[in-house]
Amino acid sequence: MIKSYHDLIARWARRMLICSIVLCTIVIAIAAFAATGDHSFDEIRQQASITSSYNFSPLPANAGKGITVAIISQGISQGIKSRLGSRLSAYSVLPGTSSPFEDDDPTIGSSIGTQMASLVGALAPYARIITVKAMDSNGSGSYADIRNGITRATELGAKIIVLPISARNDDAGVAGAINVALKRGVLVVASAANSNSYGAEFPARMDGVVAVGATDVQEKVAPFSNYGGKIIFAPGVKITVAGRSDEQSGTSHAATVAGAIFAVLWSQNPGMSRQRLVDVVTGSAKAITARDGGSARLIDGQAALKAFKRPGKGK
Repeated sequence: MIKSYHDLIARWARRMLICSIVLCTIVIAIAAFAATGDHSFDEIRQQASITSSYNFSPLPANAGKGITVAIISQGISQGIKSRLGSRLSAYSVLPGTSSPFEDDDPTIGSSIGTQMASLVGALAPYARIITVKAMDSNGSGSYADIRNGITRATELGAKIIVLPISARNDDAGVAGAINVALKRGVLVVASAANSNSYGAEFPARMDGVVAVGATDVQEKVAPFSNYGGKIIFAPGVKITVAGRSDEQSGTSHAATVAGAIFAVLWSQNPGMSRQRLVDVVTGSAKAITARDGGSARLIDGQAALKAFKRPGKGK
């Protein structure tokens, strides 16, 4: 078990070094592995850790309705599939397996795929969810698998694609799949990375992709999170999720919280273009202090919702 953020950063750096040498893996930006457990969607939705951004008062009616959110990650548990029912469609693009479920323990499950599906399921309670298994149980997958996962999600009609992944090296195939999605009006949200460095890593640094870093409950940039440049922030420290008895931290979680908030907001104005949605959300974000002493932006769901209702914001 990783016991501190320093351990997290060290482990992340080692894994990213491997990635930069072999040029073939994308690694999930996560915090720790510990005991499995479970939490209700109400617990996830009402947790204090996310209220700096997920602060709707009240939550809009039919939040997420008409929006399909795809998550490209590991397999999911059978338990989360059962809980989400017809709202969730699960797929795999990993060679040699058609099962969308976790490899280690598909019944209970504690994978990133399960965690992220539970966040979207709880925070955007009327959204449809697509999970695409493009990474193995160790949290890595080839660039080809990630590319195929993005392509599958786009073909299935995802409105939002969440990529809780990052790598130091670009890949033309992954970039091409993302650009196809962007041309079709899909909103792509990606983890900025957990390497405690300036600027987002790939694919979050791509033009048109929303790069998300992590903040804590005090609205401070997390010590592991990348920062600066185009990065916008969302809660990503001590997050309650399904499949885990312990709280989780990482820019993966922050990106998924952001993706769920985007789904809630877009469902309230489904005719709004992707770029207009991003402009309103970033324009209404809270000003916080960045790690480099400059300014940063923290997503504010309620402020964005109010901005949608002002004249000129709904196009």
